[in-house]
Amino acid sequence: MIKMSTSTTVIWKVAARLSRNILTPGEVGTSFNSTPSPGVFRKFGVPLEYAYTPLSLTPTPPFYQAIKRSLADIHHEPTGKKFPFALHLPVLGSGKLRAKFRLYPPATAIATFSFDASTGVDVEQLFAFRTVEVDATLSRIARTSLALINSGDHRAQSEIPIQAYPAFRMLRNNLREFNSWSPRDKKQLIGLLIGNRTFDLMSDDIVARIQELNSEFNKKSTDELLLLNKQSLLLLTSDLEPQPGIGDRFERSVDLVEVALAFRTFLQHYPGSRVGVEEFSDYVYWRIRSWIRNYRAIFAESVSNRYLWEHLIREFGLTELVNMVEADNPWIAGKLEQQSKFFATLGPTWWADPDYANAFASSSRSPDAQELAFLTDKQLRSAVLADIREAGRSLTAKSYKSATVMAGAAVEAMLLDALMNRTSLNQQTLLSQSLSQYIAHARAENLGLDEGVLSIVDQAMRGWRNLIHPGRQLRLNVAIDEHKAKLAVNAMHALAAELAK
Repeated sequence: MIKMSTSTTVIWKVAARLSRNILTPGEVGTSFNSTPSPGVFRKFGVPLEYAYTPLSLTPTPPFYQAIKRSLADIHHEPTGKKFPFALHLPVLGSGKLRAKFRLYPPATAIATFSFDASTGVDVEQLFAFRTVEVDATLSRIARTSLALINSGDHRAQSEIPIQAYPAFRMLRNNLREFNSWSPRDKKQLIGLLIGNRTFDLMSDDIVARIQELNSEFNKKSTDELLLLNKQSLLLLTSDLEPQPGIGDRFERSVDLVEVALAFRTFLQHYPGSRVGVEEFSDYVYWRIRSWIRNYRAIFAESVSNRYLWEHLIREFGLTELVNMVEADNPWIAGKLEQQSKFFATLGPTWWADPDYANAFASSSRSPDAQELAFLTDKQLRSAVLADIREAGRSLTAKSYKSATVMAGAAVEAMLLDALMNRTSLNQQTLLSQSLSQYIAHARAENLGLDEGVLSIVDQAMRGWRNLIHPGRQLRLNVAIDEHKAKLAVNAMHALAAELAK
């Protein structure tokens, strides 16, 4: 059985998707003060041009009052008025509980709790610490903290689901190269990594595969052993000849895991969470996608961090998440290509402006408005912009009929504008006509539009959009489902792109 001889540090990264969007420091609420936190990226040697800078949240007196009230329910209060709290945990004994909170706008919060134990423990005893539920006080502090971020009001907590990622730093006398360990010791350590309590029954192939996947991290020294996957992180080191920067390596690795957690949480909810924050959400997705697809350039200054990030991309399935997003929403790639010029104007320190949300949502600079720059009439452009955004919101809310109708309205307005400004057709006559006639004119006048896009609009959207009339829907007995609504919204974006050429 593996015995850690002197001390153990446990860190929990607790991630949550908020039920509200927070785009500026002023929206955080009364429980925290907030400041931009670019340092979390600087420590990896990543230029700020590539950073997805979070807000660092500092607890206020109302936060601690809410924590105290919450702990009173379970008749336990740690020693101390603020972090670090003096806390006693099972097996680990007495120690200090520290906390850090970061918000990755618009709606991802990650709390970091760390606990240092001065006594040695058996690795098998650490299995219980893979979750914050190991102790009622720790669990209540973690859940209440995330609930306070979610509500923004210390008087009205709003609890949300949380996900904890554990990391363990352990000191062990005479730490030898992992290859020289006994088969059972290897299995026990890998069992802790993947959360397998029945590690004695585990196949040797699992141990060998995980060891190989982590091999790049352990070539510089046999006095360190770093193992990580999507479930946890372990760093073992010898306390006889401690290597410089051991603590830094542990914290840096865990913080890079935090970045992966933030990215995964965002991708799992994008594009459905774009409602009301379309431009900023698209910017975040654009930045995250670059981290996943162009990580070699982003980590050009640090080979060690690059290996670590490449491993996290694979473990957290980030490439697969991006591919799924774009496969399900084919309009995204074209939209981001148009938006990239807008994003480039924001600069690397967009987060330094307390009112940065307005920079993204500005009607004169927003990507949606740029997509519609071909509409010269400002009132018409504003109306079409509203229809496009409403179609997107309706699709997100699963209001498929509304999404289709609004997409059809936007298409009709865009074609009308093109026919009035790019042909010699009588404008009064055009104003009295409908979508089917606009499509016929677009073909006859040779506007240079892709026939495939026109065919989709003609054969699908026109008929479905007319279902706004109850009598027609009853006669045709046609139901608008998610696939038809997505087709309509995608055709809307495709037509806008064609007209913008």
